[in-house]
Amino acid sequence: MRQVFPLSLLVGAIVCSDVAFSQEPTQSAIPQSGSKQKTERNRKDASVRPLVHAKTLAKMVGQKHVRVIDVGPERKEYDAGHLPGAVFVHWIRDITDQKNTERYNLVESKTMEQLLRRLGIKNEDHIVLYDNLTSRLATRMFWSLKVYGHKRVSILDGGRKAWTAAGLKFSKDVSQVEPSQYRIAKPNKGLSVNLRFIEQHLKDKDVALVDGRPPAQYSGEEPGRVFHTGTAHKNRGHIPGALHIFWKDNFKPDGTFKSAKELKALYEKRGLTRNSKKTSVTYCNEGLHAAPAWFVLRELLGHKDVRVYDDSMSEWANSDQPMESGPSKAKETSAEDP
Repeated sequence: MRQVFPLSLLVGAIVCSDVAFSQEPTQSAIPQSGSKQKTERNRKDASVRPLVHAKTLAKMVGQKHVRVIDVGPERKEYDAGHLPGAVFVHWIRDITDQKNTERYNLVESKTMEQLLRRLGIKNEDHIVLYDNLTSRLATRMFWSLKVYGHKRVSILDGGRKAWTAAGLKFSKDVSQVEPSQYRIAKPNKGLSVNLRFIEQHLKDKDVALVDGRPPAQYSGEEPGRVFHTGTAHKNRGHIPGALHIFWKDNFKPDGTFKSAKELKALYEKRGLTRNSKKTSVTYCNEGLHAAPAWFVLRELLGHKDVRVYDDSMSEWANSDQPMESGPSKAKETSAEDP
C-alpha cells in the first residue's frame, strides 16, 4: 500500500554555548498576509536549527512543510525501511557531478534544481537530512543545499541509528510526491574555494586549512584515497601548514555530534576560535569528509567564514602542488574508517 506522509517540523533552540545542544518543538505557523506573514516566516526560519533529535522529529510526523531526505549509497537500504515519508537521494548519482565522479564535486545549480523539483521540495520547506554513515553524507548534502541558498535545513542527529535507539519504527511505504517548481536564485559562492585560492593563501595567517582525513593519510604514511572508489592519490601527505582534525573526532561513539563544549575545545586546541577573523577552509580527499568540520564550525559553533575546498586532495595531491608530511601535533583517535 502506498501512502503519502505530509510532514512538518519546527524545532526549538540549540543552545550553542559551552554546555550542550537542546531542542523543543514549537507551534506550527498559521498562514497570514502582508507584513504579519513576512514576520511569521522570519520567525519560522529563525527557529530551524542545524540538529534535530529523533523523538522531536517523530512528534512532528503528520504535519506539513518539512521534507525528510534519506541520503544513502544504496536504494535497497531505503526500501528495507526508512523514516516515515522520507524520499531517497543517492549520494553519488544525485548530488555528485557525473562528469567526474572521482572528484565528488558539487552538482551544477540546474541539476540540483531538477533534483529538488523531482523530490517535490519547495523553497519554503524545512528539509531534514539523515544517513547511515555518521552524518558524512548528510553534512555534505547540507553544505550543498546551503551553497544553493536553501534556508531551512537540519540534520537528524545520529541518523538511522538514533532513530532506532529511540525505539522508533521505520516504514516501507514509498511516499508519492508531486513535482515542485523549485527555483535556485543565486548560489552562495562564499562557501567554497578552488585551487587558486589555496595557492594564494598558503602562507596567509588569516586562512586556516583543516584536513579531515585519517591520521595516516594526513601524515603521509598512507596515500590518500577517493572514498567511494578506493583510488590512491599520486602524492602523499597534506597541504603545507594544514591543521588536522580527523572527521570522526566530531562525533560520539554512537554517531551523534559531540556537545558544544567538547567541539569548542577540539577546535580551539587548533587555534580556531569563534571570534577569530580567520577564514577556515576544510578539505579531505574528495570533499566528502570535509563536510563534518564545515558543519561543526559554521552551523554548531557559529564561525563566520568557513568554506570547503571541493576538489580537495583529488586535485591537489594529483598535481605538482607542494606537499608536507608528518603527524599532527594534536592527539589523534583511532582511524577505523577510511
